Amino acid sequence: MIRAGDKSKRSDMVRARRAQRRLQSPKQVSSRAAKVNSPPVVSRGQHTTYTSVQRKRQTKTRRRYNLSLGTLGAELRLPALPVVRTGWRLLSAVMVVGLLAAIYSLWTQPQFRVLAAEVAGLERLTSKEINGVLDLTGASIFSVDSQLLMDTLMANFSELENLQVKVGFPAKVVVEAEERQPVLAWQQAGLVTWVDEQGVSFPPRGESGDLVQVEAMDAPLAALGSDGQELMMSADMVVAILTLQTHAPADTVIVYDAEHGLGWADSRGWQVYFGHLPNDMEERISVYNRMVEKLEAMRVTPTLISVEHLHAPYFRIEP
Repeated sequence: MIRAGDKSKRSDMVRARRAQRRLQSPKQVSSRAAKVNSPPVVSRGQHTTYTSVQRKRQTKTRRRYNLSLGTLGAELRLPALPVVRTGWRLLSAVMVVGLLAAIYSLWTQPQFRVLAAEVAGLERLTSKEINGVLDLTGASIFSVDSQLLMDTLMANFSELENLQVKVGFPAKVVVEAEERQPVLAWQQAGLVTWVDEQGVSFPPRGESGDLVQVEAMDAPLAALGSDGQELMMSADMVVAILTLQTHAPADTVIVYDAEHGLGWADSRGWQVYFGHLPNDMEERISVYNRMVEKLEAMRVTPTLISVEHLHAPYFRIEP
């Protein structure tokens, strides 16, 4: 039970608190008001229950302007304008949009589109043939890959060497190259292929002048160049054919056979062969001429004379 004395003590305490609140100074009142406008505070109770004090939303102030009308005491009040504050996010968004617009403009503007590649240094190949392979008409200059264009040209025109592709702005593509000079006209299975002194083959284009004609029954032994390029034949074989042509009778066509190698059909009625890669061609020609002299002295007409093996030449009478 609660005693009467305890009740009177509590009543006195409540009245004392009320009197103390009335006597509080204005500074204490303002500090209490400041606490109300303070940022949200999260408190944790005994049972980890989180509560937050909501902060009052501050209204944005507006700037007000008065325009003087030239008469004393007369002014025109203009509408209040809100204060606009730009942050880094808005500025970044504007920069991104502007950059995307600039990229799109550069990609689509006609002055940045290629009409055709300029070709320099070529004689037999034409600009039309080069551009037909590159297919650059209407392409954006920003999508042009010079290395890819070089690979495309080398894959389609094996006669090109010292090839360079230069890309410039606003829309300029220049192809500079040299053409290999053919020295042989290799005829096989009804097709003619030109071969340069390094053994690189390519299709005939335009005029070539006088070339050494070779009629082949079989394909020659392929070789690899110093740069890893696949060659139709080795450079040594090209030298052997050119040397052989200087010792062959006039208007004689060099022939190639996979079994016997290089030779020609002599007008006196026999076939002569000198092997696949005759390094000492001069000596082989000398041996051949001595054999012909002995056969003519013996009044023997062979069907085949072979100097494939320099130290073991032979001739055949019957086919």
